[in-house]
Amino acid sequence: GAEARLLVARSRRAASGFDGLAAAAEAINASGAVRAPRVMCMGDLPSAERGGSFALVEALSATPLGASSEEQRKLGEALGKLHLGVVEAGSELAPEALGAGKRAKKKAIGKPPPFGFRHDTRLGDALLDNGAVRSWAMFFTERRMGPALRDALGRLQRDYDAKRHGDDPPHSPLANELATVGYEARRVGWELLAEQEVRKEGGIMPALLHGDLHAGNAGIDADGKVVLFGAASYLGHSEADLAFRGWAGPGGADEGTFPGLTQDFYDAYHDVVPRDNEDFEARAMLYKMYHMLNHVALYGEPYAVPCLSLMATFLNEAARGQRDVQPGEEVFYELLGAQRVPDSDDEDDESTNAVSVESDDAADESESDSSDDSDFERVV
Repeated sequence: GAEARLLVARSRRAASGFDGLAAAAEAINASGAVRAPRVMCMGDLPSAERGGSFALVEALSATPLGASSEEQRKLGEALGKLHLGVVEAGSELAPEALGAGKRAKKKAIGKPPPFGFRHDTRLGDALLDNGAVRSWAMFFTERRMGPALRDALGRLQRDYDAKRHGDDPPHSPLANELATVGYEARRVGWELLAEQEVRKEGGIMPALLHGDLHAGNAGIDADGKVVLFGAASYLGHSEADLAFRGWAGPGGADEGTFPGLTQDFYDAYHDVVPRDNEDFEARAMLYKMYHMLNHVALYGEPYAVPCLSLMATFLNEAARGQRDVQPGEEVFYELLGAQRVPDSDDEDDESTNAVSVESDDAADESESDSSDDSDFERVV
C-alpha cells in the first residue's frame, strides 16, 4: 500500500483539524494540474483533558522546489492551470470538484460558484471561515482580513500584557496603531476589490487557490509533476496566491529562502493567466498584507513594524490617503471583538460598545434543508 505520515492535532477534533485538508487535497487532485497528498484516514484521539485528532496523510515523494528557471517556471505554469481549471471546467463541474451535493450542482448551472469552500480550512493555527459569498470584496475583507487583524491585535496585546509594568497604559500602543491603520487599509481594500468586480465583465472569477503558496510548500515528483503541500484551499481571486511576491519581513527585502519564488515563477504564471494591470500592485500589497497579519499573530512584534509599513504604502498606492479615525482605542476594541468597560462619565454613551466586523450570516443564508450540500449553500 501507499506510504503515509502521521499528523496529530493535540487540541482539535478531526472535523476542525483535518476535514478541510482532506477536501483541499481532493479538489486539487481533481484539477489534474498538480498533485497534493491525500488524507487516507482521520479520527479523534481518545478523550483526555484536551482531546485531539489524527490523520494519516499520503507520503508523496518529491524533491523541494529549487531556484532553477525550469523548476520555477514549472510551478508557475502548473499554478496557472490550477487557477483556470474551475473556470474552464464550467460551473456545472466546479461544485462537484469541491464535494458539493446534487442540489448545489444543479443550482450552479449557468453561474460561477461562490467564493469560499465546502469545508473550513486552516492556515497555521487560524481556522479560516469559508462560508460561501458571491462578492470577492466581501469575502476577502470579512472572512480573511478582519479575522487576521483581530488575531494580530490579540497577539500584540498578550505580549504587551506579559511585560507591562504598573505605570504603563493598559493597552498596547503598537496594537492600537495597527488597529487604526489596519481598519483603514481594510476599508480601502474593500473599495479596491469592489471596483475591480464592477470593472471586469462577469466580475472576478473564482479560482481554486492553494492558500499559502511559497517554495516550502511545493516540490517536484519523480515524474516531473508539481506537488503542493500544506494547502489552505478555497475558491478566491487567483492573484491572492501570488501574495508573497516582494516579501519583506523583519529581515528586510532579502528574506533568504523564504518565500523562495523567483521572477521566472511569476512570468510563467502570467503566461497562463494574463495579468490585470489596472491596480495590480495595490491588490498585490493587499493580499500580502493578509499574510503579514498572520505572521504578526504567529510571531508578534517583529512583524508588526513591516506590516504597518506595508499598510502605509498600500494606502498611498491606492490613492485614498488615511482617514482620521479617532479615537484609535475604539477601533482596537472593535477589531478585537471585545467590549470596552465604560469610563465613569460615559456609561450611557453607546459609542463605547464594540461593533462586530463579522457579517450577519443568519440574515443572509439561503434557505436550506437536511440535504448534504447545506454547508455549500451559505451564500451572501
